[in-house]
Amino acid sequence: MTRSLIIKILCVFLIGFPSFALANYDKQCDVSFQSYVSPSIAGCVFSAKKSGDLSFKLSGRNVTPKKCFSAAGMADEQINQFMEMVKGENFVGEKGVLLIKEQGDLISGKMTTNSFPNEGMDFPPLKKDFSGTVKATLDTGISIKLKVKKSAELTLAGDFGTMRLSGPCRKYNASSTPTTSTSSSKLDKAKSTCAEIGFTAGTEDYGKCVLKMMVN
Repeated sequence: MTRSLIIKILCVFLIGFPSFALANYDKQCDVSFQSYVSPSIAGCVFSAKKSGDLSFKLSGRNVTPKKCFSAAGMADEQINQFMEMVKGENFVGEKGVLLIKEQGDLISGKMTTNSFPNEGMDFPPLKKDFSGTVKATLDTGISIKLKVKKSAELTLAGDFGTMRLSGPCRKYNASSTPTTSTSSSKLDKAKSTCAEIGFTAGTEDYGKCVLKMMVN
């Protein structure tokens, strides 16, 4: 898991909901990367902490990266290339801002990240459960879980694994949050281009197309 992969996950997350106008927010939550756990690949699972520390488990037991990925069918050269990519990575740099509006048992809002500061994702009113947690699944197949009190806890899960972000919340102050126009944003242009060339919004291929446009 590299920081570039985290950025790709966040990019897919940000195109999961359509944008819409949303007036007024109650809270601003400054969230940052906390942890990542990969899906199991032939019993091999690796995880990352925000410090960049990695751990590898094979069938629940701590093992070396080589033993873990060998079980997943990776050759020595592939394993070495992967470890070189993640060497020295510091995940603490991945951060985001959640703007939250609460109405009774509903939560709505917007999220941006430092990787995509101008490409905010608006999410519609979602109902909290008895514990105050919101759960939803995007058209892209990514599941989100969000709980907001004095701090926010956000979990993204899907075929890519599970990523968790969290951070403190404070009363929203519009003057402290830079506003940007998204009508001509890179994300909107990518969505428009992919739709024009024949991809259907909400499909996996559409998400891949938008992602390719964003990272190129």
